[in-house]
Amino acid sequence: MSYKLVWTVIATLGVLTQVPGMLEANSFNSCMSNKISSEEGNAVRNERVKRDIQMYAHSFCNGGYP
Repeated sequence: MSYKLVWTVIATLGVLTQVPGMLEANSFNSCMSNKISSEEGNAVRNERVKRDIQMYAHSFCNGGYP
């Protein structure tokens, strides 16, 4: 009976260690989508400009550009 409790605790700890990474990923994804949508002004942008906006948003959300 006690082995079930031990494995339940181990499984719970395994899940709880994933929570901070999930929260950080969610925050980063929200930042990326907000920054990209705020930077897009023209509907007719070429691929290079889109890539530059994505790179800027990635650096901004990682604490890079002001």
